[in-house]
Amino acid sequence: AQQKAALAAFKAPGRRVLVATSAAEEGLDIPTCSVVVRFRPAATGVQRVQSRGRGRLHGAAYLVLMLQGSLDVHLHSKSMKEEEVMRAHMEELRRQQAAGAAAGRRQW
Repeated sequence: AQQKAALAAFKAPGRRVLVATSAAEEGLDIPTCSVVVRFRPAATGVQRVQSRGRGRLHGAAYLVLMLQGSLDVHLHSKSMKEEEVMRAHMEELRRQQAAGAAAGRRQW
């Protein structure tokens, strides 16, 4: 109920900043969101994808604040690598699916 009230207030004219906890990574949908700022890097690739996905507008910015030389830099690097691995797996699945669909069409 509190989250719904906050979202309704945010959508009112003149509201441009919404501050949310990591709970906003999943399920929060604001189509006009153009900038996502994380105050700590994502610990996993899944968290990174989910939080980056809050920026719905085309060309939305995703910013991560971190202290140089800290554990945050390591977490950020780790989550980026995990996202790259997930994307590579998804691309391979798409290729396999397309090849399977093409083979199925040839059988008929």
